[in-house]
Amino acid sequence: MTTQTKKPSHSVYHVEGEGQKKFWTKIGAAWAHEDGKGINIQLTCLPVDGCLVVRKPRTDEQKGDAMSALPTYVVPYEEMPTEEVQQ
Repeated sequence: MTTQTKKPSHSVYHVEGEGQKKFWTKIGAAWAHEDGKGINIQLTCLPVDGCLVVRKPRTDEQKGDAMSALPTYVVPYEEMPTEEVQQ
């Protein structure tokens, strides 16, 4: 496996849920090929459900309020499973 030497051109996210209940988790980076016909993807994990979204990073002008631009990483407390973990 080769190491990427330049800054990634895209971010890779795992997206679960639908509509307003979508949760985005950044799980990797991607580098576009110079000829524009492909992309190399490096993941830190491999999800078994949901979908993968590959997006170009936003520019400073597009970000606006930095906090509202951040993906959601945490499940709201009210939606946490209540089942006990068995040992």
